[in-house]
Parts: sequence; structure tokens; C-alpha cells
Amino acid sequence: MVTSYGEWAETADLQAFLTQFRPDLPPNQTFLTISLDNGTNPQEPGVGGTEADLDIEYAAGIATSIPLQFLSVGDFDLDLGIGFLDTATYLATTPNPPTVVSTSYGDVEEAFGESMARKICDGYAAATARGISLLFASGDGGVSGGHDDGQNCGLFVSVFPASCPWVTSVGSTIGFNPEVAINFTGGGFSSYFPQPPYQTTPVSTFLKTLPPSFPGTGKFNPAHRAFPDLALQGKNFFINLGGRVGRIGGTSASTPVAAGIVSLINDKLIEKGKPVLGFLNPFIYANPGAFNDIVVGHNSGGRCPASSDAFDAAPGWDPLS
Repeated sequence: MVTSYGEWAETADLQAFLTQFRPDLPPNQTFLTISLDNGTNPQEPGVGGTEADLDIEYAAGIATSIPLQFLSVGDFDLDLGIGFLDTATYLATTPNPPTVVSTSYGDVEEAFGESMARKICDGYAAATARGISLLFASGDGGVSGGHDDGQNCGLFVSVFPASCPWVTSVGSTIGFNPEVAINFTGGGFSSYFPQPPYQTTPVSTFLKTLPPSFPGTGKFNPAHRAFPDLALQGKNFFINLGGRVGRIGGTSASTPVAAGIVSLINDKLIEKGKPVLGFLNPFIYANPGAFNDIVVGHNSGGRCPASSDAFDAAPGWDPLS
């Protein structure tokens, strides 16, 4: 399942994307649209949204032959928090829930307030208890969260829902030799949520790599939930939007790819009569050897100077990858 707030995914764009970039697949693939809060998904030419098309195209392009749902949530512009809360409630109660959910939206924690953020996060906890893997983009503002305007560098602001301990937060990388954490990758420590047990050892190890003179000291709570949980390639993604091919990037590109990979694993597990992966984080932190360790990168933010206060990648877990 891909969730969208205020944007629409076009079937024609998806099919054109598959025809060009996955010619080995049937080009007529489509998806089921589910409406929440009067969400719609019109199919008139030219109304597709960049984020929605990106998510649906890469989810379909990676999770081949797996049924795909597009959850359109209405009233996004009125209240993002209500949209997230209603989505969490839907996932926790719908009779036939998806096994994997990809969401590329979020905002700084303070935009929701602690009470609302906790209500939403509790809903995600209930959803994971049903065996659902929830993946959220960690944000594209670097350590400054959503403040990637070049004017608020080095603020150390958390992004939600990526900071909820019941979701898997996804950052971005670039390159292959070596693979490097991209500077815009949102990452850091929550202001609201305590650190979950699965993070205790890896986060403690990372904190020991910070020098005594680390300029961010005092700007974050090291005892709180740290994010992201993993990272994937996140730049130079080709999408089809309104019949035209263009390039895009961001943690919102990395997230549907990660969700597609998880969906493929689930498909094999179901085929063998085994349970799906469900809540991913305990597995991720208990099995670091299953992943490529990113040890280079600095998340100052895409519009901030490279010298701005931020975290650096390090061996093991770090607030970039």
C-alpha cells in the first residue's frame, strides 16, 4: 500500500513508466484506490502528483506482480495530523490490512504537538501488532528536519512520523563505491519518544564516536528515539509524470523502493506458508550484517553549507543511515 495526502497517482503514468523502464513486465498493471476522509484519485490527463506517481511507479516496479493499493486521504490541507491519525486507525482496524505500507510525507514534530504525535504513534503500534510493516521517509531537510531553506541550518529538528518508534524510517544514499549518505537525509533524535530497547546498544556505540567538542551537543536528546533505521539510494530517479519523463530524488524515493523489497520478501514467505516480516526494526538492529554499512556522509541539509552543524556517518548505526 502507498499512502498519499492531497496528491493523485495516475494509472496512465504508471503504465508508461513500466513500458519504458520495466519492459519485462506486463504494461497494463494497475492498482486499487482506497478512499479515506473523502480522498479521491481522478484520472484526467495531467492531474498526477509528483510524489504520488513516484511512489506508485517504484512500488510497482520493484514489487512485481504483487497487488498494489493506493490510499488517498482527503482534507490534507486542513490538518495533516488528522490525516495521519485516521490512516493509523484505518490500518489498525480494516478487516483485510496490507502487509507493507509506504508513506513519503511528514513534518517536524512540533507541527503536530506531543499529544497528537503520541496518538498517531499509538495507532501505528496497533497496526504493527497486526503484522504490518510501516515505512516512512525520514525527510529531506538534513538535521534541520523540515527547515531545509538555507536559513535554519544546524537546528537539529526531528521529523514525524519518522520519529515514531513503531515505524521504519528510511534515509537516502548515493553512489556505489563507496555508497554515501546524502546530505539532505533527515535524521537525529526525537523530542517526544523515548529510545526503544532495540536501539540501545547501536545508538550508544554511535554516541561514543562523537567528539567532546561536537557542535550539536545540547541540541538533541541522546536518550530518545533515533532515526532513520535504514537507507537506500535516493537520487536520480526517473518517473513518468503526465506523459513526460523527469528526474527526482529524496527520501520519498528511497521509501517505496524499501517497501517494494520488503513486499518481495513477504511474498516468498507467504509462498512457503510462513508469517510475513511485520514490524521490521527489531530484525534490522539485530542483524546489521544483513545490510551494507554506510560510513561516509554529513546531513547538513541540501541547502545548507557542508560545514553546518550536523551528524556524520560512522561504522554501525548513525543518524543518516
